Parts: sequence; structure tokens; C-alpha cells
Amino acid sequence: MQQLQTIRKSWFGILEIEIDLPESLLKSPERNAALVQTIEEFAANSFRHGKATAIKVSAVSSSVGLKLTLHSNGSGKISPQTRSRF
Repeated sequence: MQQLQTIRKSWFGILEIEIDLPESLLKSPERNAALVQTIEEFAANSFRHGKATAIKVSAVSSSVGLKLTLHSNGSGKISPQTRSRF
């Protein structure tokens, strides 16, 4: 949970970040690291490419895994010029 607070603090005054994750999802260090990295990347991309001022992150656990929902108020869409190609 400390890492999620660090993300909020690092974006304070730039991007409002609302995170709604059950504590039970943060007990696994591997899952926690993946969630933190995903949220940080989403925040950066939402701000830089979508000009977002707020994001919301929520997650629920299900029988098939984890459902992570990411929302931003940004207006940008990924175009072929900005999409990464692998």
C-alpha cells in the first residue's frame, strides 16, 4: 500500500489519482509490484498522451483472476502513429 501512496504523492498537484483496491489483492508481493507498475504507467500515459487531470483505478478478484479497471478523464485516443508495434 505504501507504493500506491508514493504514486499519489508523486503526481500530487498534477494528476488526481483515486485507487480502490481491496487489501487482499496487495498481499502478494508479485501482484503488488505488477499493480503498482501498471498504475504508474497508466497515470503517465493518461497525463502525457490524453491530457488527463484525473484517473481512477479499481480492481476485483474473481474465480478466473483479477479484473483491473482503469479510467481517465483524458481526451486523447491512441492513433497508429502513437501505438507501439511489437
